[in-house]
Amino acid sequence: MNQLSRLFIRTTTIFFFFALIFYSELLFATDGETLFKANCANCHQEKGSGLEGLYPVIVKEYLVNNQKLACMIKNGMNQPIVVNGKNYSRPMPANLQLKDLEIAEIMTFLQNQYKVSEQITPTDSVVVWLQKCN
Repeated sequence: MNQLSRLFIRTTTIFFFFALIFYSELLFATDGETLFKANCANCHQEKGSGLEGLYPVIVKEYLVNNQKLACMIKNGMNQPIVVNGKNYSRPMPANLQLKDLEIAEIMTFLQNQYKVSEQITPTDSVVVWLQKCN
């Protein structure tokens, strides 16, 4: 095999490696959006705008702490919350049916959507975070 052929193979391999990474991130975010719409959008709305006076808008500050976010998605919330200076006291229902992978996908979607992170949320990290929920 000549040097040009080896260079072509290496270049092609590198291209496909990065394409696979990009595709994985896109797939995670796309699945996360679908899961968000099915499990969260009824209250938070499809664009995360919430329902005035009833359910809060989704804001960045609640998306930066991965452990809290994973626990909130899985177990819901029962305590009052202040978002953008407004009090909300309706409980957020638990999503106990969601698998760890699905929580990771929702987190990936939200954190990408709100420019918190452009990374994929690892499922094994979600497992660890959920073990630490209060």
